[in-house]
Amino acid sequence: RLRAGDKSLEAPLARLLKDADEKLSAGPFSVTAKKSPPPSGNLHDYCSVGPYWWPDPSKPDGLPYIRKDGHKNPERGKIGDSGRFAAMQKAVIPLCYAWFFRGREDYAEHATKLLRTWFLDPAKRMNPHLTYAQGVPGQCDGRCYGIVDSARLPELVDAVGLLIGSTRWSSDDHAGLVHWFNEFLEWLQTSKNGREEENTKNNHATQYDVQVVSYALFVDKPEIARQVLQRVPKRRIDSQIRPDGSQPQEISRENSWDYSCYNLKHLAQLAHLGQHVDVNLWAYEKDGRSIKQAINYLLPYASGEGTWPHKQLAALEGFRLRDALVAAPVEFGWSPLAFKFLQKSAVERLLYPKGYGEQAD
Repeated sequence: RLRAGDKSLEAPLARLLKDADEKLSAGPFSVTAKKSPPPSGNLHDYCSVGPYWWPDPSKPDGLPYIRKDGHKNPERGKIGDSGRFAAMQKAVIPLCYAWFFRGREDYAEHATKLLRTWFLDPAKRMNPHLTYAQGVPGQCDGRCYGIVDSARLPELVDAVGLLIGSTRWSSDDHAGLVHWFNEFLEWLQTSKNGREEENTKNNHATQYDVQVVSYALFVDKPEIARQVLQRVPKRRIDSQIRPDGSQPQEISRENSWDYSCYNLKHLAQLAHLGQHVDVNLWAYEKDGRSIKQAINYLLPYASGEGTWPHKQLAALEGFRLRDALVAAPVEFGWSPLAFKFLQKSAVERLLYPKGYGEQAD
């Protein structure tokens, strides 16, 4: 549709290219740039602090930190690697898509530079594990919950696939990245932190599954992906969604709307990924529990037709349901609202143009 001159795609393309142009000067980023080493003493090991943990004002040294759910400690972006990790991903993803849609090699060249620095360069690469992610000062060096720090890497993996046609991203680069994710996948499945995260009961477990499935498909291990997806109905849907569609683990949070949408985003991602290995999660329903029912529960509040009955410290933003709506089958009838939420997006609007604009008229 871009080649055909579709005017409706001009604005999202312009937004994408503007973002990509700004990212041409970003980085490179490396885990070895942190000022203090992690507990292992190895600068190549990623580390971060938990977002909702603060110094205890009753203690002279503030230790151990105490939890304040819904209140992010600004120290998180300054200590360890989380800030650089996020910045790297926010740069690589639009650069890859900009190269795909426009073919400018400077986009691919800079994306390649960022990827090589973070994942491949022996002097600067991140070791493929998150042992020291989301540590709590005074309590622990790292926690299973820190695996959420890499929750956006499945998006990066998808975007990198577009670089294969560029002369800047070599076959050796791609093989090296596949090797890195193969090692990371093994760590997720066998490490203490990985096993604990898999057995959590809320959005952490769901995003863990998305990561395992995405990386398994990326490194050509579809059977691992299929096995995880086949367990989703019992392990995630039955246990996380009530018959009315509410998500009990998420509505108990201080920002319950945000977390309900966040968990549902990952459930919808799993349903979308299931199409690659013939696992139909959209069709699953038991005693009213289903991904579709969970979306239906949130729809009135996303569209402004109802008042959210649970705790929400931050402003309620309906567009947070966007990702789940976009991933859902068009026949569910949610395209008009999805299209509305896509109007100010870039990549998402370019990737999912058909079936949305037409139904929104």
